[in-house]
Amino acid sequence: MKDIESNHFKEYSENPEIIVEVPQLTTLFGAFSDFISGFSLMSTNDYGLRVAMSRRQDNAVRVLNVSKQDKKKFQISNIKYRKEDRWANAAKAILNEVVSISGISIPGLNITIKGQSAGGDNSSFTSAIFAGIIYGLNNLFELHLSGDDMVRLAFGANRFSPFYNARLRDLVTIFSAEKGSVVFFDLDSYEYKFLKYPFDDFEGIGSYLISSAIPYSVLTPEEDEFRDECDIIFQALKAKLPRSVKLRDLSEKELRPILFGLSESQRRFAQFVIQDSEFAKKAWEAINASDIDAFSKLLNSQQKNITSKAELSSPEIDWIVRRGLETTGVSSISQVYVGLSGTLLALIDEEGKLAYTNRLEEYERIFGFHAEVRDYIPSGKISIVEAD
Repeated sequence: MKDIESNHFKEYSENPEIIVEVPQLTTLFGAFSDFISGFSLMSTNDYGLRVAMSRRQDNAVRVLNVSKQDKKKFQISNIKYRKEDRWANAAKAILNEVVSISGISIPGLNITIKGQSAGGDNSSFTSAIFAGIIYGLNNLFELHLSGDDMVRLAFGANRFSPFYNARLRDLVTIFSAEKGSVVFFDLDSYEYKFLKYPFDDFEGIGSYLISSAIPYSVLTPEEDEFRDECDIIFQALKAKLPRSVKLRDLSEKELRPILFGLSESQRRFAQFVIQDSEFAKKAWEAINASDIDAFSKLLNSQQKNITSKAELSSPEIDWIVRRGLETTGVSSISQVYVGLSGTLLALIDEEGKLAYTNRLEEYERIFGFHAEVRDYIPSGKISIVEAD
């Protein structure tokens, strides 16, 4: 995310007037709970993206995506969806919501985008862009919008594009996250609450995010297919139940007759999603009790489900997980959802971290990707930052 000021100046021959830092979404458990209006445990981390903005004298909007090495241009008074504009439709969507739908008058803009989330999947990228641009506009033009106002506008921008849509829980997390805390969502009522995350330094054990560095395209098609299949599965399952009965609340015994008639893979997918939600609730309870053993077991169980039930793994990730669990001091490791394929969360003590980091050098020799290990400390909400 650094050097966005110099990227902006190089492209537009002027410094940005404002730089917004959008934290990266991190879903620890419940990444797929939307299908059953279940539970989700989330936070942010400091590997999101930055949005730099400056006003123009004309009606044009120019958007540079440094991370994708691409740029687009359109008119603020004539914003239209174009499939060929791909990622830029996310920027168009939020500007259209502000100008055309809400009637707020703004001039043309120069916008620069840079950071990990700029290369993420459509949903997390869209949430970051919606949030970054509306937050920047609110501060640059003193619109006096509240956090709830900005979430509402950002969520409303979903109407613009069939492909670039933001999840409500993601937007709420970006605008509300508390530093050092996780946020627990009930996706039925959309009630949420915060809790201090205690395992960043707990009796000599820390939490670390591990990036496998595998290309975005490796797992994303499988994840898209998984979501498409889950759409079909859960529409069929919900049709079997009275409205008052929630799939997330059913016991394993109660689920058996409901899952009857599904193929073996469909049953596994359904079981995974329902357990994904259940694990989010149990993980909240473990954090609330500062029970690191229970939290660690949930992480390991989650990774086992990701591999065996959802089949959303790869040889690279499997290698990282196996080597981790073979290393003394690594108590647990599981994939978590940050909008990029192949990011994992691990609980490791100090000696284990050194030994495991050394093992990851072997990973680079085998697969050609440089794995990165960094502290996981939940970061805060979206903010304005000083120049780099």
